[in-house]
Amino acid sequence: MKVGQLLASVIVPLGLAAGSGGLIAAEKAPSVAVELLADQTAWVPGEAANLAVRFRIEDGWHIYWRNAGEGGLEPSFKWDLPAGWQVGNPTYPFPRRYVDAGGEHTFILEGEPTILVPVNVPQDAAPGSQITVGVDAGWMACRKACFLGGKKLSVTLPVAGGDVKAEPANEDVFQFARGSVPLPAGKAKYLKQLEVIADTDKVKPGTKFEVAVVFDVADGHHINSHKPLGEFLVPTDVFHEKTEGLYIGRAGFPAGKVEPSGLPGEQVSVYRGRAVVLLPIEAEPGLTGEEVRIRGVATYQACSDQTKVCFPPMAAEWELALPVAKAGETPQAANRELFAAARREIPREEQKTQTSPGKDSGPSESDSGPSNPTSAAPTTSAPAGSLLTSDSWLGRVQASLAKLGLLGYLIMSLVGGLILNLMPCVLPVISIKVLSFVQQAKESRMRVLTLGLAFAAGIELSFIVLGLLIVGLGRTWGGFFQYPQMIIGLASVVTAFALSLFGVFALFPPRIVGDLAGRVEGEGHLSAFGMGLLATVLGTACTAPFLAGAVAIAAQQPAAVGMLIFVTAGFGMSLPYVILAAKPMWVRFVPKAGPWMVTFEHLMGFCLLATVVWLLNPLAAQLGGYGLLLAVLFLLVVSLAAWLYGKVEYGAAHRRKITYYGLAAVVVVGGWWLCFHRWSSIPDLIERQRALVLGAWQPVPVGSRPADEFAGLIWRDNEIPWIPYTRERARRAVDTGYTVFIDYTAEWCVNCKANEKVVINTQAVREAMKRLGVLPFKADYTLPSREIAEDLRNYGSGGVPLYLIIPAGNPDNVIRLDEVLTQSALIGGLEKATRESRMEN
Repeated sequence: MKVGQLLASVIVPLGLAAGSGGLIAAEKAPSVAVELLADQTAWVPGEAANLAVRFRIEDGWHIYWRNAGEGGLEPSFKWDLPAGWQVGNPTYPFPRRYVDAGGEHTFILEGEPTILVPVNVPQDAAPGSQITVGVDAGWMACRKACFLGGKKLSVTLPVAGGDVKAEPANEDVFQFARGSVPLPAGKAKYLKQLEVIADTDKVKPGTKFEVAVVFDVADGHHINSHKPLGEFLVPTDVFHEKTEGLYIGRAGFPAGKVEPSGLPGEQVSVYRGRAVVLLPIEAEPGLTGEEVRIRGVATYQACSDQTKVCFPPMAAEWELALPVAKAGETPQAANRELFAAARREIPREEQKTQTSPGKDSGPSESDSGPSNPTSAAPTTSAPAGSLLTSDSWLGRVQASLAKLGLLGYLIMSLVGGLILNLMPCVLPVISIKVLSFVQQAKESRMRVLTLGLAFAAGIELSFIVLGLLIVGLGRTWGGFFQYPQMIIGLASVVTAFALSLFGVFALFPPRIVGDLAGRVEGEGHLSAFGMGLLATVLGTACTAPFLAGAVAIAAQQPAAVGMLIFVTAGFGMSLPYVILAAKPMWVRFVPKAGPWMVTFEHLMGFCLLATVVWLLNPLAAQLGGYGLLLAVLFLLVVSLAAWLYGKVEYGAAHRRKITYYGLAAVVVVGGWWLCFHRWSSIPDLIERQRALVLGAWQPVPVGSRPADEFAGLIWRDNEIPWIPYTRERARRAVDTGYTVFIDYTAEWCVNCKANEKVVINTQAVREAMKRLGVLPFKADYTLPSREIAEDLRNYGSGGVPLYLIIPAGNPDNVIRLDEVLTQSALIGGLEKATRESRMEN
């Protein structure tokens, strides 16, 4: 067993039980048997064979379909194949919808699901040879708690030829598996037609639309509705696969027609004629390609009107291809009458729980465009080009500047860029830059100016790239830090800077030692430019006052205006260095170059190492303890490579340079391969860590209101009982009668951590929350989250932190607090929300 699997098998059950805050008892891991079978006794060269991954799951437990839905993890298969052999896409049996205690909808497999996988045997496979095909299968099994499982499987068969013949094998297993595979839509029984249509003729990136799955029931038959009333009747359901570039929300089902079942005192809910199921969809702003293909499975059970006999459940695959609108193209509405009628058929209570990809922050589409499903989440969007601000001085200043239009936005971005220089994320790099001004004191004014401009150019280029990502692709400020690869790479660069300051190697052009002043005169334009890049990238982990609002505004503006705002912010951050470079005499308050600079360099080296420790902090939440250990190990590898690099002295022979530089490169590449390919992979570590927190909070229906899933929340000393945020869960809390506080945070966000330590997790705030009956929700943006990204856009925030208070029963009156949070502002906001909820009630 791999080290990662061993850790997961021990930690997951403990983590889920402990993370639940004592609300549920730890469960024993379920029995899940899995085997790999072939449908023949030998491989036939040039032909395809079929393999089956067969699960046998303990009663009451389930694993997940190819799309797990709103929670859970899909099965994973990593194949070990001989050279030239290939496997095709797995074919899954049809799933069932499962609604957990928290209201999340997942798509599950139970009992003995069998997943079929074709394997292509190459023509040149040697007859008579024994060939092994292996797979490392992983899954998550859940009931009240969830457990990760994994097993290495293999099947060894001879290659047919000569005396070796291929005969059928495991026929009963494959026959059962094929019977569970959905039919093509054109072969769906008891239906005249299973049709899939959209309310638009094209998909425009960044917009919303709807897709309808239309059941046209055959005459003389009916199918059970989505809520058929009968305990043993199979409901009509629609499941979608994941589609790159699209976010597909929860389906909306029409109400069924209630009629007598034919049994005394019993009724059923059915669909006759045509039933239309709607899927709300949003296209990502960065959607590319000629078309998108939306696929899924429809399940239903048909019954005869004449005999009252119900047939075995059926499943059929559906698919819809839609062209992607090109730049400048406007999609046209389609099938208006059908969609309008279908929306009227969805019950009001169903519409409240139907999830949508989010709520547009700008005006809705015109009547000629596709429709926009309404979000049921408790959100209030900021109008396009505006800010949802607080009542504090900062909020009032931002609101006043916003009234000036573009000029106000540019002032906000300029001031925000200036303030970013004072944020703790960038202070180590800024300190080194100030040192460089001292180092350049004896150089010509023109060289000092050009070096300062090179540093400013690095900052400006970084802001331009950030603008392209945020304005063009819909990313958020600080989004770099959601990707562990970026964090590890950045930590490696900062480690290299630190080692350079300790003299392990010369990162910049060689320092010719004559005297201390000459020793530090070697900064070149390229190194100054690189320092500017690094300062900005580190700065994205902080959100300076005014800058967050400017970033949010930029994301809502036309591309040219949005980019101008980012360019201005970059100018604001670089302005002090351009001024100092133009007027170097202004640095005269700094001591002249001398021995103190060696000590200062070493101190800055330790500051950079402290920055590395801070950079690595989010990895514990993103990759878990094992992933953090691998990252630290890789930094040791980087340090070894830096030492090898430093073995090349100034003026060394060309062969010596090639040898040591080559060794350094091999060490870095080999270290990465070992840490994040051979021993584990970053995607695997992310999924395992997500699994650890999947069941961290379980609602318990206790108290006077059995339906109140939040009544079992337990407050402890020195700890806030955070509820993992989902938009649907927060909406239910508000509808149930709770005031909700949402902390949009991330482990890599310095401002967030400071606010949590100094303001939020304090005795006064904890007592206020408990006294006022406030439910605390944590929206963790440490890893990418589409739902949280949409919330940030909707509330006019360019990134985390974001603090919202939603009064009970009054989701349209959201209170937003400043990023610079104070205890009095937070408690005052909670008390205000409580008063408003009482007035509403």
